[in-house]
Amino acid sequence: MILLLSGSTDIARKVLIERLLKEKPSWRHIAMEELQELPFFKQAAPDEDGKLSASLAMTCAQEMQDEGFHILLTHANAKPFLEALREEAEDQPFVSVYLGSEDGGAGYDKTIDTLNRSASDMYVQLTKIIGT
Repeated sequence: MILLLSGSTDIARKVLIERLLKEKPSWRHIAMEELQELPFFKQAAPDEDGKLSASLAMTCAQEMQDEGFHILLTHANAKPFLEALREEAEDQPFVSVYLGSEDGGAGYDKTIDTLNRSASDMYVQLTKIIGT
């Protein structure tokens, strides 16, 4: 499975990432923002539609999946990349999750309300989404 977490604050995402990786050893994390900081992206033409970012993230994810891992992709605002990520995922299980209000989650598969839930409640919601 490839799971995308987007939205909310860096702290909220980090809390969920750290707990998921600690409690689920079969998961690995790819921060899309870090991929976009690679020298290759700085020299390339702007990637407004996210196709290049999505392709690189999914290539890395596929390599990790081949090793038997589930993948957690994160980005503060992945909305511009959603369609490209879905296309790149092809037939792989891909679920996009928005962290924040229902209003901001349009276009994502699922939303976790970070405004009215504790970190523990958010994690429980996340585990329900990934089916564990």
